[in-house]
Amino acid sequence: MKRIVTYLYVFLFFCLLSSCKKEDDLTGSLKLKLNGMFVPENVFFQLYTEGSWSVPTVTQPLKTGSFNSGMAIINDLNPGNYIILVGGAYFSVQVTAGRQREYSL
Repeated sequence: MKRIVTYLYVFLFFCLLSSCKKEDDLTGSLKLKLNGMFVPENVFFQLYTEGSWSVPTVTQPLKTGSFNSGMAIINDLNPGNYIILVGGAYFSVQVTAGRQREYSL
């Protein structure tokens, strides 16, 4: 009887040990830097998904914001391709799950 109880405890231990798994982060982030010697104050950006950018109708940006000291960080983005509009110029960027991608614009 003691042997069966011991086997049950060992089995329970391994079941609990295998049930604890690290969950991977499903979102990513972007770190954007403005190039140039002179970075003006209040440079704003608009972030669009690649799909919404290619539609001929006017769509609202996914996120908007401004650069602080020539740098902006955008968190909690789903993996995929995005278009960022900065001062009339647009750039294609890519977000990877669990990582922060860095781009110089």
